[in-house]
Amino acid sequence: MFEGTLRLFLIWLAAALFMVPVSLAVAQDADGLGDLKLPGISSYAPPKSEIPLASGSSGAITLSAQLTDKGADITRGIVWRVFKPEPTGDGKLPMVASAHGGSAVFQLEPGSYLVHASYG
Repeated sequence: MFEGTLRLFLIWLAAALFMVPVSLAVAQDADGLGDLKLPGISSYAPPKSEIPLASGSSGAITLSAQLTDKGADITRGIVWRVFKPEPTGDGKLPMVASAHGGSAVFQLEPGSYLVHASYG
Protein backbone atom coordinates (compact mmCIF):
# COMPACT_ATOMS: atom_id res chain seq x y z
CA MET A 1 0.00 0.00 0.00
CA PHE A 2 2.73 2.44 0.98
CA GLU A 3 4.80 1.68 -2.13
CA GLY A 4 1.82 2.38 -4.43
CA THR A 5 1.12 5.70 -2.73
CA LEU A 6 4.79 6.67 -2.88
CA ARG A 7 4.99 5.75 -6.57
CA LEU A 8 1.86 7.82 -7.34
CA PHE A 9 3.28 10.78 -5.40
CA LEU A 10 6.60 10.61 -7.25
CA ILE A 11 4.84 10.50 -10.64
CA TRP A 12 2.73 13.52 -9.67
CA LEU A 13 5.81 15.39 -8.42
CA ALA A 14 7.75 14.69 -11.61
CA ALA A 15 4.83 15.90 -13.75
CA ALA A 16 4.55 19.08 -11.69
CA LEU A 17 8.28 19.78 -11.98
CA PHE A 18 8.14 19.43 -15.77
CA MET A 19 5.20 21.86 -15.97
CA VAL A 20 6.89 24.69 -14.03
CA PRO A 21 9.49 25.62 -16.72
CA VAL A 22 6.81 25.45 -19.42
CA SER A 23 4.50 27.82 -17.56
CA LEU A 24 7.36 30.25 -16.87
CA ALA A 25 8.36 30.32 -20.54
CA VAL A 26 4.77 30.93 -21.65
CA ALA A 27 4.41 33.77 -19.14
CA GLN A 28 7.54 35.49 -20.47
CA ASP A 29 6.42 35.29 -24.10
CA ALA A 30 2.90 36.54 -23.52
CA ASP A 31 2.29 40.11 -24.66
CA GLY A 32 -0.72 41.23 -22.71
CA LEU A 33 -0.63 44.77 -24.13
CA GLY A 34 -1.16 43.92 -27.80
CA ASP A 35 -2.24 47.06 -29.68
CA LEU A 36 -3.12 49.06 -26.60
CA LYS A 37 -3.72 52.74 -27.40
CA LEU A 38 -3.04 55.04 -24.47
CA PRO A 39 -4.09 58.69 -24.36
CA GLY A 40 -1.43 61.36 -24.08
CA ILE A 41 -0.53 62.91 -20.76
CA SER A 42 -3.17 65.42 -19.76
CA SER A 43 -2.18 68.75 -18.36
CA TYR A 44 -2.34 69.31 -14.63
CA ALA A 45 -4.34 71.97 -12.85
CA PRO A 46 -2.23 75.03 -12.04
CA PRO A 47 -2.16 76.31 -8.46
CA LYS A 48 -5.08 78.61 -7.66
CA SER A 49 -2.99 81.27 -5.95
CA GLU A 50 0.57 82.44 -5.56
CA ILE A 51 0.48 81.96 -1.78
CA PRO A 52 2.75 79.08 -0.68
CA LEU A 53 0.91 76.09 0.75
CA ALA A 54 3.16 75.93 3.81
CA SER A 55 3.40 79.10 5.84
CA GLY A 56 5.15 79.75 9.09
CA SER A 57 8.35 78.30 10.45
CA SER A 58 7.06 74.86 11.48
CA GLY A 59 4.02 72.65 11.29
CA ALA A 60 2.66 69.68 13.16
CA ILE A 61 2.32 66.32 11.46
CA THR A 62 0.56 63.39 13.10
CA LEU A 63 1.59 59.85 12.15
CA SER A 64 -0.50 56.80 13.01
CA ALA A 65 -0.55 53.19 11.83
CA GLN A 66 -3.37 50.69 11.29
CA LEU A 67 -3.29 47.07 10.16
CA THR A 68 -6.32 47.58 7.89
CA ASP A 69 -8.03 50.58 6.30
CA LYS A 70 -10.84 50.65 8.86
CA GLY A 71 -8.88 49.24 11.77
CA ALA A 72 -8.02 50.94 15.03
CA ASP A 73 -4.71 52.73 15.49
CA ILE A 74 -1.82 50.61 16.74
CA THR A 75 -1.08 52.00 20.20
CA ARG A 76 2.32 50.47 20.94
CA GLY A 77 5.31 48.82 19.28
CA ILE A 78 5.73 51.34 16.43
CA VAL A 79 9.05 53.11 15.84
CA TRP A 80 8.79 56.23 13.70
CA ARG A 81 11.86 57.77 12.05
CA VAL A 82 11.72 60.96 9.97
CA PHE A 83 14.58 61.74 7.58
CA LYS A 84 15.49 64.59 5.26
CA PRO A 85 15.54 63.28 1.66
CA GLU A 86 19.00 64.62 0.77
CA PRO A 87 21.96 62.48 1.92
CA THR A 88 24.88 64.03 3.78
CA GLY A 89 28.53 63.72 2.75
CA ASP A 90 28.74 60.15 4.09
CA GLY A 91 25.76 59.09 1.94
CA LYS A 92 23.33 58.69 4.84
CA LEU A 93 20.01 60.46 5.22
CA PRO A 94 19.95 62.75 8.27
CA MET A 95 17.33 61.74 10.84
CA VAL A 96 15.44 64.80 12.08
CA ALA A 97 12.92 63.15 14.43
CA SER A 98 11.96 59.80 15.94
CA ALA A 99 9.35 58.42 18.32
CA HIS A 100 8.44 55.08 19.94
CA GLY A 101 4.98 53.84 20.84
CA GLY A 102 1.79 54.39 18.84
CA SER A 103 0.69 57.59 17.13
CA ALA A 104 3.24 60.41 17.13
CA VAL A 105 3.14 64.17 16.53
CA PHE A 106 6.19 65.91 15.07
CA GLN A 107 6.91 69.63 14.71
CA LEU A 108 8.74 69.97 11.38
CA GLU A 109 9.79 72.86 9.19
CA PRO A 110 8.04 73.01 5.79
CA GLY A 111 9.69 70.71 3.26
CA SER A 112 9.97 67.14 2.05
CA TYR A 113 10.68 64.26 4.39
CA LEU A 114 10.96 60.47 4.29
CA VAL A 115 9.11 58.58 7.03
CA HIS A 116 10.11 55.06 8.09
CA ALA A 117 7.81 53.05 10.34
CA SER A 118 8.70 49.70 11.89
CA TYR A 119 6.69 47.43 14.15
CA GLY A 120 7.99 45.17 16.85
